[in-house]
Amino acid sequence: MAFEDYENALAQALSKMRKVKYGDYVLADDHNTLVDFAQAQDGINKLLAPVTLQRLKGIYWFNNHWLPANMMFWEGTGNISWYPEYMVLRTAASTYSYVATYKNVAGVVDPSWEKNRRFGVYAYFGNNTNQIIHLVSGMADYSKLDNVYNHIGFKAGDSTIYATVGNGANESYQVLDVDTILGWHWLEAVLVARNKCVFYVDGEEKATITTNLPTGTELAMHIFRCSIMTTTDDDREVRIAEVRVLQEP
Repeated sequence: MAFEDYENALAQALSKMRKVKYGDYVLADDHNTLVDFAQAQDGINKLLAPVTLQRLKGIYWFNNHWLPANMMFWEGTGNISWYPEYMVLRTAASTYSYVATYKNVAGVVDPSWEKNRRFGVYAYFGNNTNQIIHLVSGMADYSKLDNVYNHIGFKAGDSTIYATVGNGANESYQVLDVDTILGWHWLEAVLVARNKCVFYVDGEEKATITTNLPTGTELAMHIFRCSIMTTTDDDREVRIAEVRVLQEP
């Protein structure tokens, strides 16, 4: 798409939104418009989503370049390798070795589970046995597959990928139908606050969860968390090439 076409499409999309003042900023008074942007899977809405949410002063974090090294906090008995195109979380070759990293956010808009949020991660799974992996917006305990913390996202146990949400006390999850866990997968979770969370794998809708959705603000500042633990004496790894997080104002 030429830049002029992009500008025109942006102008047309925004012109359809009835203007209402929010402080010094203009935003739509149609809640569904923001939901549409948050859930856009293709076409111009997907292209415009981050631009639109930034214009409305929502939260937007994007990363697909992983240098300099140690750009995010991490911990564990394994290690992280940093490259221009991805970061690699790799455990040591010892049982229960792990690596975990996370990104927090702070700004003019408070992070909250009461707002629509879209979380996406492009991840490479190098193994399909003896592993526990969490890829979430929110919090997760690296040492167990169960996750009741406030979160939306994905987890993997051995060769199975799950859609998962938690509300601080309980978790709801669904097994996702994928041909194989191995290789690269684009994983997306779209939270429609207090309503549902819709999950996509490689652009295809795979699951919808309506129970135990996170609410309030606890742990909402943790916009991205990734961890991997091995349950055998061999090392395990996961690569992260891209992360996108959007939250409406």
